[in-house]
Amino acid sequence: MVPSFEFFLHPVLYLLKDGTPLKRDDLRIACINYMKFTEEELEEKINSGKRTKIVDRLQWATYYLLKAGLLTRPSQVTDQITKEGQKLLETGIKNIDRQFLRDHFESFRLFEMKTRESAKLRLMEKQNTKKRSKKSKKASCSLDKAENSLNKIIVNNNTPQCMMSLDNKLYKIEQEIDELSEGLISELRDIVNDFNKDAFRCLLLELIPKMGYSSIFEEYSLNAQVAHDIILSGFVNIDEMGLNRFFVLAHNKTDDEISQIDVESFIGALSSIGINLGVYITTSHFSPEAVSYQIYGSVRCVLIDGVALAKLMIKFNIGVITRKIFTVKDVDQEYLFTRLTQSLK
Repeated sequence: MVPSFEFFLHPVLYLLKDGTPLKRDDLRIACINYMKFTEEELEEKINSGKRTKIVDRLQWATYYLLKAGLLTRPSQVTDQITKEGQKLLETGIKNIDRQFLRDHFESFRLFEMKTRESAKLRLMEKQNTKKRSKKSKKASCSLDKAENSLNKIIVNNNTPQCMMSLDNKLYKIEQEIDELSEGLISELRDIVNDFNKDAFRCLLLELIPKMGYSSIFEEYSLNAQVAHDIILSGFVNIDEMGLNRFFVLAHNKTDDEISQIDVESFIGALSSIGINLGVYITTSHFSPEAVSYQIYGSVRCVLIDGVALAKLMIKFNIGVITRKIFTVKDVDQEYLFTRLTQSLK
């Protein structure tokens, strides 16, 4: 069985130790020979079936080594060890995992901190102060209401004193879950933003059918003058018969704001080929002017930014796993004190 990507971290550094840049395919072949994978392991694929586990593990290993400053990328498909990486190998260390990277490399700690915090910053950019304040007041009001209700129950029914904190604890748990979700959204967005062309295309072409649309994708070069390199461009059938369809345009590898001009160009190009429904996907974010320009004439354009894309990945279980499910139970007073007692009479 192909191990997790962490088992690839040291072999990748070792195979690049002489400082010579290696193309990703050459590095993969070198890893296969060095780690002595069997024929069966070479055929193992990830759950989606889109690529082999070895390719997947190697992609994650190089990504985290890059973030730790141990690798650099002279080109999009080439990896090269840094002086920091060579120094690490000289120590003789072989057991390298994410915790080791956290403990020894500030750049990796900052990367993880950034991914956990940047989601909050992007949400703050998208929402004005008034909306955030309103949401906060609503949450506070709901909590006060819940606590008041509990206090009334306690007074009237002699409910144990420990019950007073139940809703407060649940509220705190919900806050923690919200923070974890925001961190996950941010990390997914950053990872997908760094994807190479093939990985980004593969992700989108797997996500779209999961959302209920046809798996049939028709490549089409649209004459849309946008500021970034287009990675995916073509038609998606809404139904398997192809009676209805929309046009999708997507790109990544940018933190720049997508302007109204880009959206205008996309909508104009759609209108020129007689398509009235388009989807513009980016791992960045859209300007307020671009958002307000989603509908022009008979053409409607759905805008999906990096945060929205990450949320779709989470919703449709693409690139995420469920780590833990908690169930919080409470006393069923209606059953214990009403239905049960009545049945005993």
